[in-house]
Amino acid sequence: MALRRLKSAGRLGFVCAGRWMCNQYGRQLRELVTRRYSIDLVLTMHDLDAFHDQVSAYPAITIISHAAQGPAIAADTTSKFGARQAREFTKWAQPASRSSRRAPEQRTQS
Repeated sequence: MALRRLKSAGRLGFVCAGRWMCNQYGRQLRELVTRRYSIDLVLTMHDLDAFHDQVSAYPAITIISHAAQGPAIAADTTSKFGARQAREFTKWAQPASRSSRRAPEQRTQS
């Protein structure tokens, strides 16, 4: 398993169905993650065509660190999430940009 190969302070990012976070079959994985790792980011893309072919995969991007749990980001996309929103989200989610924790679409427009 990739998590077990992470060195101290190592990070793992993956795209898979996010159902492991809430369904019974993911219980053991959730227990492992909460005991030994930090979930840094979860970006669910359930209302978005994340793949070229239309599939019902309930995809999520998850980033896990081999470290104590710290601040985390959990976000859902909508069908309007495109390249521009992805760039804004990526910029906002960087540690140096976290002084304003409001999501990009919630910021007031000038």
